[in-house]
Amino acid sequence: MGLFGKKKISASEAGVMYLESLGQMLSKYWPQMAKKFSPMIQIPLEQPSTDDALSHVFLAVVSTHYHDLPKLFDEGVTDSLRRSIWYGITRQDYSLGDVLRLYLRTMEATEEEGELYLSVAAAVLYEQLGGDFILSTGTHKMTSPTATMALTELFMVFDLDWWKRLHSEFKVIK
Repeated sequence: MGLFGKKKISASEAGVMYLESLGQMLSKYWPQMAKKFSPMIQIPLEQPSTDDALSHVFLAVVSTHYHDLPKLFDEGVTDSLRRSIWYGITRQDYSLGDVLRLYLRTMEATEEEGELYLSVAAAVLYEQLGGDFILSTGTHKMTSPTATMALTELFMVFDLDWWKRLHSEFKVIK
């Protein structure tokens, strides 16, 4: 702690630290989690353990945190953190922004309908991983409830604890 309170960190630095930390955590834990989830989500084992699948999981977790940042930070800091995260994700491949936008739009739309946004993010992830839907109409898709529950558990494992620790140790500034 600094002489006059918490140490300060810029939103830009925090965003970079977050993306690096999440990438390291997922690289470490996703292979074991993929083995656990594979039978429940009914996707062949080799699919969830690929780098492409890891990228989808990474974006899904980032999207839920991106969505939840206002729970911890004021509007100005949240906007700065979101810009930093967006830049960090899209600086090498701008098309990843489209995937992140897909998660965010879906979560926002379901909140208006009163659905749980984590379950909806899990359904989007299920589709990104190549899962088949039980029912698909022009406007609605239904995943296996077991798959949705299993993937929602993923968001519980990678919850906002990283951000809470950062918030307790640092004052994030724009």
